[in-house]
Amino acid sequence: MATVKPEYIRNVILNWVSLSEEDRYGNFSLQIEFSKDRIKEMEGYGDCKLLDNGNFGINLSTKSVHGKDTKKAGQRKEIMVIDMNKEPIKALIGNGSVGDLKVITRPAERAYNGKKTYPMALLVKKLIEYVPVDDDFDILEKPSEVANNDNF
Repeated sequence: MATVKPEYIRNVILNWVSLSEEDRYGNFSLQIEFSKDRIKEMEGYGDCKLLDNGNFGINLSTKSVHGKDTKKAGQRKEIMVIDMNKEPIKALIGNGSVGDLKVITRPAERAYNGKKTYPMALLVKKLIEYVPVDDDFDILEKPSEVANNDNF
């Protein structure tokens, strides 16, 4: 496999950041948000979708373990998440935080534009810490409770 050079996506709004805990699909993921005037710049990274607030967004994800065709097959991936002092961030990153991403883009047959962009590292420039609240849907019901609920 040819070496892929990392690229940088700068000054984007961060939403739904899950880079240390897997999402429900076993991936690390996040959404980057940006204004309409950046669509040309961003369309090479994924499908730019109109968001409810008038901005646009792209969802990025990567499997949480290295693939079978790599030197680190089966090992957990580590996505570096740092602050402006290059110190690791342990806080949960809330929607509306701002940062820069280091990504790689590879050919992917089933992807939107024939290629897929994978997050490698995140520099958080403005942190809005996510603090769960008592009425948060994540806290109200566990997935097993929802799956066994026949009252839909």
